[in-house]
Amino acid sequence: MHTPHIKIQNLQLSKLKKNVQLLLQEPIFLLMKQISACIHSEI
Repeated sequence: MHTPHIKIQNLQLSKLKKNVQLLLQEPIFLLMKQISACIHSEI
């Protein structure tokens, strides 16, 4: 009875990890875009 519940929890955990990774990547990507835009505007 316990195993399906554990599987569901693992799935939710992996989804959470993916979401966290995306959230961490997003600001870095936006920052890089802003930085490159600033560099281009200065040139």
